[in-house]
Amino acid sequence: TAANPPPSATAALPIGDLPRHYRQREADFPARPAFLAADRQAVADWRARWRDASGAGGTVVGLSWRGGVTPGERRRRGATLEDWSPVLRLPGLVWVNMQYGADAAARFAAAAEIYGMTVVDGPDPAGDLDALAAAVAATDAVASMANTLVHLAGGLGRPCLAVVPAA
Repeated sequence: TAANPPPSATAALPIGDLPRHYRQREADFPARPAFLAADRQAVADWRARWRDASGAGGTVVGLSWRGGVTPGERRRRGATLEDWSPVLRLPGLVWVNMQYGADAAARFAAAAEIYGMTVVDGPDPAGDLDALAAAVAATDAVASMANTLVHLAGGLGRPCLAVVPAA
């Protein structure tokens, strides 16, 4: 307001330039524990279910390949499972579908056939958030486009590969 004008700026820096000047290495970030916790029994149940279903002792990775609600956001923050194919073909991984959307399960099943992936079912990501949190906490890691899953994985302290759109 005119009665309380803002102080004059002596310098300006676009926020996207901050990483160039601060926290340039992983070691520069403080180690912090998770700030969210999932129900322990539900986490144990998901882990047991996936180990039994996969018959494998592989690394369990939750996957979500698109984000956004509007068509424009989906184009900007989405990928196809074909885009993920180099990662999906890696041996020793057990994949959990954590993608929301009516067609996600069918697409994931088709990709499993094409790429020879070991896949197990997860909770409905658009349904019960507590169940999703427990499932995420039960994974060894998450790989996702920039969407809610990335933030949930971070809050739960799970390792996460986040694919973000170019600014």
